Amino acid sequence: MDADNLKLRDRDDILTQEGIIFRVLGYQHPPEGWICEPIYAPKSIFSSNNPKSPRGFPETSYYKFYENEGMTWVWKNYPSYRVYNRPLQTKLIGVKNNQIVILRKPSVGLKELMKERKSNDVLAQKAIEILEFVLDETELRVDDFGIFGSLLHGFHHPLKSDLDFVVYGRNSLSKLLPTLEDLYSRNKGNIVLKNEYDGFHKTYIEQKNWRFTWMSIEEYISHERRKLIWGSYKDSSTNRDIKIEFEPVRTYDEIEDEYSNTERIISEGWIVIEGEIVEDKDAYFMPSVYGITLEKIVEGKIPDNELKRIISFVEEFRGQARIGDRVLVTGTLEKVEMKSSEFYQITLTYCERYFDQVMKVIS
Repeated sequence: MDADNLKLRDRDDILTQEGIIFRVLGYQHPPEGWICEPIYAPKSIFSSNNPKSPRGFPETSYYKFYENEGMTWVWKNYPSYRVYNRPLQTKLIGVKNNQIVILRKPSVGLKELMKERKSNDVLAQKAIEILEFVLDETELRVDDFGIFGSLLHGFHHPLKSDLDFVVYGRNSLSKLLPTLEDLYSRNKGNIVLKNEYDGFHKTYIEQKNWRFTWMSIEEYISHERRKLIWGSYKDSSTNRDIKIEFEPVRTYDEIEDEYSNTERIISEGWIVIEGEIVEDKDAYFMPSVYGITLEKIVEGKIPDNELKRIISFVEEFRGQARIGDRVLVTGTLEKVEMKSSEFYQITLTYCERYFDQVMKVIS
């Protein structure tokens, strides 16, 4: 793999020699590799008892990781898949440039899918049908979207898998969200889309062993419904509800290089605060970034009360709040030392207190 020509971003997927599939996480990476999240592993090296985990048709070929399962498994069994994060002065799960065997990008995968319109794959056909419906409603282009997940890798189940789309850029997202809100309320036409969390029953999440300590199931459902990027479609031909995701990813010109300008990121301990969101342009991306005005420190201490932002790598807290919302935030306070400035941020990420973290709207 020619490292000099690699141009990767969030949700691009990397396959290693063992067949492990890593997803690039965010946009700030060391020169020698990519900070990643393990997503799938072949059945030859990993198996799971989770009934949602198997991937492949007609036989299982891969298993999907859930929550922090993949991070723990790779850290224990494949220590070579770590990259050094200089600002944090530690190693994180990731793939070095010379360990990449195959790259799969959502934008390329969608274009290849669109070429195979005569395929007998019912899920692929449904993906094309729904995307073209959304394109007609928004006047966006195919180039503004991509596909990810099992459909990108070809081990989806035609009658069970969901549809996972990427939407590229702030401008495209700003056009898509109001359109989805409108489509969810129509309930008419050949294609009827619904908000996945309308009528969502909390017993479904209770069965998944809900563990977040600062956010109730009811609060979670309310936040997810508000985000609009989770939809569902009732397919009459198979009589099943197909879940549809629209995952925001930055365009290349929206990516700023913070990594090379950051000297150190220093953990300052656990913090609980209340504040008001004053910036949300990158709230839907990964990591999610929120500008905040500090109002109250519930637990911990922030030097001179100089809190600039919240940054979250936790899926549940993406798109969680908007400008003007008052929020409760728990996480790790960090001091960020840049080459010409410094500031404080609260980070929500994979850590020992994963389920003690929260960002939720309180008014």
